[in-house]
Amino acid sequence: MDNMISKIRSFLILLAIIISAIILITFSVSIISRHYSYSSIIFISLAYLFFAWLIYSLSKRFSIFQTLVIPFLLGLALRIIWLYTVNPLPIFDYFRYYSFMLEVKNHEPLTFFPAQTFFWVIMSLVLKLFPFIEPGTATQFLLAFLQALTGVIIGKALMPFNRQIAITTAYLWALYPADVFFSGVLSTDLPQAFLTALLLLTISRWHLTQSNKYLLLTGIVMMFVLLTRKAGLFMIVPVALIPLIVATNYKNFSEIVKKYLSLLQGSLIAFIISILIASLASKTFPPPKDYWWGNTTMLPLLAGTNFQHKGLWNKEDYNLYNSLPLDTRNKIVIDTAFQRLINIYTNPVKAFRFSSDKLKGLFNYYALYWSIDAPLTLIESNKVPENIKEDFGFKYNQNHISKLKRLQNLLIPVELAGLLTILVLALLGTIWIAHAKYVNNLIFAYLYSLIISTYIIAHMAFEVQGRYHHMLLPFIFAVAGWALCWMDKCRNGN
Repeated sequence: MDNMISKIRSFLILLAIIISAIILITFSVSIISRHYSYSSIIFISLAYLFFAWLIYSLSKRFSIFQTLVIPFLLGLALRIIWLYTVNPLPIFDYFRYYSFMLEVKNHEPLTFFPAQTFFWVIMSLVLKLFPFIEPGTATQFLLAFLQALTGVIIGKALMPFNRQIAITTAYLWALYPADVFFSGVLSTDLPQAFLTALLLLTISRWHLTQSNKYLLLTGIVMMFVLLTRKAGLFMIVPVALIPLIVATNYKNFSEIVKKYLSLLQGSLIAFIISILIASLASKTFPPPKDYWWGNTTMLPLLAGTNFQHKGLWNKEDYNLYNSLPLDTRNKIVIDTAFQRLINIYTNPVKAFRFSSDKLKGLFNYYALYWSIDAPLTLIESNKVPENIKEDFGFKYNQNHISKLKRLQNLLIPVELAGLLTILVLALLGTIWIAHAKYVNNLIFAYLYSLIISTYIIAHMAFEVQGRYHHMLLPFIFAVAGWALCWMDKCRNGN
């Protein structure tokens, strides 16, 4: 058993390096093929790297205030400035989330159940506590607060392993372009990234202390990850394997069972809490399932297996899905998707093209699209709902629209440079972790390898969008910081 687990550990380290290299190469090719200014992107990436090295070098002398409070305040300030400057509007699915939240808050008849509802049920209760606050602005500011806090939590997770890397990573998150530009978009990807960071914190603390109370907390966070976005399933399953992979005594089977019982207990506690929250919001017990689980749809599976549309959302599959009879819809979708996958993956050329397109779609520009590009498209076609205009302080006159268009063109290289930098650092970081072989640090490579590979493999069948990798960012940042060890050998903190 020990020998087999040792081989699995070695395979996961190798897999982490391979995955990092493939994602980086695919993303770089995507940038070049789309004729972005690669020289501008490289220049901005180098500036971002210089900032990382500067913080890393100075962090030895940082006080506790500079270590945790300043990156949080910096991150929050940048996101609030973005909210004030851009004033993003909730559109498409985000409009549905917002409408659902207000209907729950005001106990109005529900017109639509979105695919993800639990976070918006919580938000409806928060807004009830502060009825004097304008709901649109309040929701955006709370999300900005969670975004800024996410970087601090990633830093806290890394702190016992290496103080300098923890501080640098927190500052890198504060300035990370895609997260800043995504501010104000009412997306479950933002609270999901926050929960992912909490998951990173609890499982890394368990690894250091071997205390089952941290596994209990991990189980609680795992359930909330799943309830916030169903794609969280592709994250919590790999995390659940970690206690088995890093265990030191496989002969004591009862100890391993106790660890998994702690995870299950935590998940059960979180599930009960979710039921109580949903009951409070719906004023019924037990609450309707859709209050805590949302509306289950198979459209992502249908769109995700469309070769012509590269696994992206498309009108063709949307119309097909809605035309299917309700009683047989899911069966038809599963059969159609299965046949499509067989046709793709039995042809090596099509399989390579489809897999490459999926990776390009998953790791792609997205924040500026949802905060500027997509809202402007609706505004110019006069399709913005009236309540959105009122609740979000509608100020989209011609001057504001022109300013946003200039801003978007200017900032696209910045967003792409941020992702390119983190992907480069992630590759170097995983190589350093594998090379150094510090036992404690290997946990980050195992998590990164298991979660990224599971998530990517699952999305070979499901719809992809650039924003879908946002929830993975805390785990990517957790290995990216270790790249700085190439220059300093990380003498401190190990």
